Amino acid sequence: IPLLASLPVSPLHSASLAARELIFEHMVELRGILYDSSLQQASSEYYRALTPALERLVSGGHSWCVGSQHFSLPNGRNGNASIIVRFRLQFTQQAPWQLSPSLEEEALRRGLAKVLQEGAIPLAAYGAISSASLMGDYPVFAAPAGSCPGNTFACQNSQCVLKENPECDSKADCSDSSDEAECDCGSRPAMQAANRIVGGSEASRGEFPWQVSLRENNEHFCGATILTETWLVSAAHCFNEFQDPGVWTVYAGSTLLNGMESGTVKTGIARIIKHPSYNMDTADYDVAVLELDAPMTFTKHVQPVCLPAATHRFPTGKKCLISGWGYLKEDFLVKPDILQKATVELLDQTLCSNLYSNALTDRMVCAGYLEGKIDSCQGDSGGPLVCEEPSGRFFLVGIVSWGIGCAEAGRPGVYSRVTKLRDWILDVISTFATPPALAVPTVLATTLSNTASTEGTSTTSKHGPIPASTSSSTKPATASRPQECGGRPGLSKPSKIVGGIDASRGEVPWQVSLKEGARHFCGATVIGERWLLSAAHCFNHTKVGYISAFLGTTFLAGADSSAVKVAIKKVVPHPSYNPVILDFDVALLELGSPLHFGKYIQPVCLPLAIHKFPVGKKCMISGWGNTREGNVTKPENLQRASVGIIDQKTCNILYNFSLTDRMICAGFLEGKVDSCQGDSGGPLACEETPGVFYLAGVVSWGIGCAQAKKPGVYSRITKLKDWILDIISPALGTPASSSSPSTRTATRTSATARTVTSQSTSLATTRQGWCMPNPQSLSDCGLTPAVAFSKIVGGSSAARGEWPWQVSLWLRRKEHKCGAVLIAEKWLLSAAHCFDIYSDPKMWVAFLGTPFLSGMDGRVEKIFRIYKHPFYNVYTLDYDVALLELASPLRYTSTIKPVCLPDSTHVFSEGARCFITGWGSTKEGGLMSKHLQKAAVNMIADQACKKFYPIQISSRMVCAGFPQGTVDSCSGDAGGPLACKEPSGRWFLAGITSWGYGCARPYFPGVYTKVTAVRGWIGQNLKL
Repeated sequence: IPLLASLPVSPLHSASLAARELIFEHMVELRGILYDSSLQQASSEYYRALTPALERLVSGGHSWCVGSQHFSLPNGRNGNASIIVRFRLQFTQQAPWQLSPSLEEEALRRGLAKVLQEGAIPLAAYGAISSASLMGDYPVFAAPAGSCPGNTFACQNSQCVLKENPECDSKADCSDSSDEAECDCGSRPAMQAANRIVGGSEASRGEFPWQVSLRENNEHFCGATILTETWLVSAAHCFNEFQDPGVWTVYAGSTLLNGMESGTVKTGIARIIKHPSYNMDTADYDVAVLELDAPMTFTKHVQPVCLPAATHRFPTGKKCLISGWGYLKEDFLVKPDILQKATVELLDQTLCSNLYSNALTDRMVCAGYLEGKIDSCQGDSGGPLVCEEPSGRFFLVGIVSWGIGCAEAGRPGVYSRVTKLRDWILDVISTFATPPALAVPTVLATTLSNTASTEGTSTTSKHGPIPASTSSSTKPATASRPQECGGRPGLSKPSKIVGGIDASRGEVPWQVSLKEGARHFCGATVIGERWLLSAAHCFNHTKVGYISAFLGTTFLAGADSSAVKVAIKKVVPHPSYNPVILDFDVALLELGSPLHFGKYIQPVCLPLAIHKFPVGKKCMISGWGNTREGNVTKPENLQRASVGIIDQKTCNILYNFSLTDRMICAGFLEGKVDSCQGDSGGPLACEETPGVFYLAGVVSWGIGCAQAKKPGVYSRITKLKDWILDIISPALGTPASSSSPSTRTATRTSATARTVTSQSTSLATTRQGWCMPNPQSLSDCGLTPAVAFSKIVGGSSAARGEWPWQVSLWLRRKEHKCGAVLIAEKWLLSAAHCFDIYSDPKMWVAFLGTPFLSGMDGRVEKIFRIYKHPFYNVYTLDYDVALLELASPLRYTSTIKPVCLPDSTHVFSEGARCFITGWGSTKEGGLMSKHLQKAAVNMIADQACKKFYPIQISSRMVCAGFPQGTVDSCSGDAGGPLACKEPSGRWFLAGITSWGYGCARPYFPGVYTKVTAVRGWIGQNLKL
């Protein structure tokens, strides 16, 4: 049955305050009219025609005073000849007799029939309402996976339920009962009956079993809420100052602030993950999830709250509960000894936004009273705002975030709105660990929005003022985003190689069994759709025609339904492979047909040449090799084990100095855990960010298996990757010298990045893109003087003022290290990897307005802050972008102007002629250019780019250059602009120079950070 979107109808009559108000809800199926997508728009002719028809139809069925009507029509498909309308009627009953639900429903049913007896209600070209039938139960309809309309509940079997808040209401609405699955939450088993947050009262023990006290150095600092045995949710601003999980302690199961009650749970925090879009200035996205270092056991005093579905509706005026140990008065800084609770009302969003000068965003919700008196206060931050549903379960509506004062009139509490944040919460939990069951039937994707301005409002966090000038460091949350490689989507539980254990299905989705006929003889690793990596020694005595690869299974027999068998087309051993000492012991296997990646087949990530796997790091080996030395019986199930990386010098001594630079050791000096015969060619994979694995080695050789002081020896991938890429890239057969994949800085670095949350300035948005507000308006962005386009490799010298947004970044005022681009009066954009080692802004200065590398005739500016993208990955160079805030605003001149920032929808077409600029080397391995260079390059389509770089390209990267090479950016150009001229004559920033293999090599174009993919983050920080 087709469905539409929300269609409000204005009140028919004003309700008398003296009269008794009654509210009834119904659904009616209207036949004879066609659904059309224009009904989504209130300004459409169909919308305007349908509204009065519905008023006539519904009001004609009642003789009582109808105070107001609201019609809700969910989404549907074009061309269907019936729609369902859900509507709510508010009556002012002035009759002396009682209006019962059954009487009202019967009267409405007769009234609808009576109105249509007079004839169908015509609606122009859309048909005529010929019949209207009341529906008793809420309908359930099928939809393609993930496509339920926004105001319906999505069942796990792809059904959609048109019922408000059907989850965990003790009634199965989905045919698979997924709306009632995993609903062991939100209950209060210790409460026999229900009875200072400011204006609150003491809570009974067990009344809020999901409430947690977060203590920094044993002092209560913030609240939090239990979601699962190992995960809590709190406010991100609680961790602005103290980001180290080690300083925090969690107390649960107690109402006493001192935590001295029996049964109190005390544990530590292993991980703090703030929302990547959290903004300290506006408190937008003020949410953080916390992973405990040990799981809690649920008791009657320790219970999880229910996490609402994204479609869960908490109506205005609903009475809900807040709890915490915050201050009892705004000006009386004493925390209570016993947990406080208070009842508050959910407030209208528009009203609250007006009270706070439009500082609210969609991620915020208000609760309290307009007259004040009851509110959360400092120390309650991160605590829960919960609402009880008819099922008796409590759902988390909000997280205590901010407000002006505490319990002041006209200043209600502001909470992070959980329905807008729950998808991110679930994404993080599912990425970082496999969680216990959550009371949520579906997990959807998160959409990030721009930040609202709080100009003119003093924002106060609930444990004290939010310091606007303090930067917030968090751990990179790269793993919370979809990964192009190294993920484990089929792993349902986190969970013989000698000393190993059975691997779960999907736990090692890159593992391959190589068989000669039916005999397993070696392992291999998936690195691309058509390529596997194994050990060269596996093919000393085998013929390619007899080899098959088995993937997607943990069973050696390959008997399960997900197993895939693929023929081997070609084996390419390393040309320097030495079968005597097993140096360069690696081989590439080209498959006869491409793989289809899914839950059980995934590629591992290949590391950059600069990637470091530190001594002691725990990595994973896997395979079907012998489970003990001398045992010729292979295990039926794939085995895995954890081993540590061993110091190279130590291992070399243990093996009588027989190791080369192409080898790496892993295992334990005491033995007991090791790879063995049959595991050769298999992977040594290290988890670099949670859930993302990089290939450190390929099983090669050793003395015995798991013997003391004889660890396993593996082929070191970082030393072999260039050869691997030369073979699997489209440049096969094209001679090229072996070189490490390089970033475009003057000096390559590999230090770990730190994520920094930014402060903001303000820009205005235009149709063409983002440009400065007056007096630096659109006319000042993206324009260059009318000069003729007269070393970037293959480039030419640029004229003065030709590229007025080009910036030179100098380290310690001594030497040019990177480029940057001017985007606003106080803001530059550059590459995050430029600051891997030197991240202190005081070490950097910016030269603007000059084409000379010496800075002559230019302007020098100090850098005030450096903000790397929170998802920047030092190894993959994903999200390789950083914002640089200048110490003071610039005055634009003819040689200093900003480039235009594109909107996220801006399209830079394939083949478009754009320009790169910089002072980088004019040839690979060459010296810096003393004069600014420019060169024209062509934009390369994403799919073509991925053919050049089969594994490394993410959706935040774009390629530019030429297949034949000759023109490219090079070392020292990093952070500089890739700019494209639009028909308007303005230049828009398409990319930030990031990385590539060599410089101007055939089939290896330059790779740039795609600006349209990160413009939301830029806009949020600059308040665009």
